[in-house]
Amino acid sequence: MEMRGTELSSLQSAEERKPTTQGWIQDIGQGGVCFVSDKPLTLFALVRGEIVVSNSAVSIPTLMQVRWTQEMSAGQRCKIGLQFLI
Repeated sequence: MEMRGTELSSLQSAEERKPTTQGWIQDIGQGGVCFVSDKPLTLFALVRGEIVVSNSAVSIPTLMQVRWTQEMSAGQRCKIGLQFLI
C-alpha cells in the first residue's frame, strides 16, 4: 500500500511546513507501520498520515509518531517505524 505523511509542529507557520513524504508500507500491524520512503522523517515527530487504499479514491487518515528510522543499504531510501496514535 502507498502512504503519504506530513510532519506536524505547532510552532511552524504554513510557509515553514515540511513537504509531504511519499512511499509505501512494507509492514503493517496493530500498533503501527514500517514505511519506506526516499525522505527521512524526524525522530519522535508527529505525522499526519494517509494510507492509500489500492484501486480506490479513498485514503485512510491517521495520526502517528516516528519511533525509529533506518537508512537502507542503497542510501537512497530509508525505513521509518511509525506508531499509530489514532
